[in-house]
Amino acid sequence: MAAQPIDLSVLVVNFNTRDLLSACLRSVAETVRRHTWEAIVADNASVDGSVTMLRRDWPQVTVIETGANLGFSRANNLALKVAQGRYFLLLSSDTEVLSDALDDPLDLPSLTELSRASSSPYRSA
Repeated sequence: MAAQPIDLSVLVVNFNTRDLLSACLRSVAETVRRHTWEAIVADNASVDGSVTMLRRDWPQVTVIETGANLGFSRANNLALKVAQGRYFLLLSSDTEVLSDALDDPLDLPSLTELSRASSSPYRSA
């Protein structure tokens, strides 16, 4: 049986923010209820036990160990290469997502779907 398509790829860059990262992932897991999602964490050579925590508490999360502090942009680029979602969300590890902040926007039709429904998704005056 084929795997269900992933609606949202949540990409998080981490550098020594183990507890914040765990809270971030927990907030995503509690918030995205109506859509499929994946989480990808690019860890920038943390020494605070972040990777151990991820492997123990979040086995469903894809972990990329960068081996060095590559910074936010380069680490996100690595995560984007493996992301499989229809949409991508780049979160900072100190972010906690509020209720329906992710499900509601994902329920909206995309611009591609809107353009298929009409000649233009915009109304002229």
